[in-house]
Amino acid sequence: MAISQTINPMVNVPSITNIATFEADVDYTLNTGLQTRADEMNAYATQANTTADEMNALAAAMSLNSTNDTSASSVLIGTGSKT
Repeated sequence: MAISQTINPMVNVPSITNIATFEADVDYTLNTGLQTRADEMNAYATQANTTADEMNALAAAMSLNSTNDTSASSVLIGTGSKT
């Protein structure tokens, strides 16, 4: 699964340099902006965790194949004798 969730920049961030809209910007940030940011971050984290689980499963499968695979031939390998 690819991560498709984006985390957008905060809008209407309160600033004391813009006193005319400061109160409205604080109200927006506390009532809407932070909830939107939390929703975006939670969705991103869910997608990232799913991707990590998939990658771990693939890595485990690759390790298992490299150590426990079956031979494609029927030739027996003997230990022989040491000389």
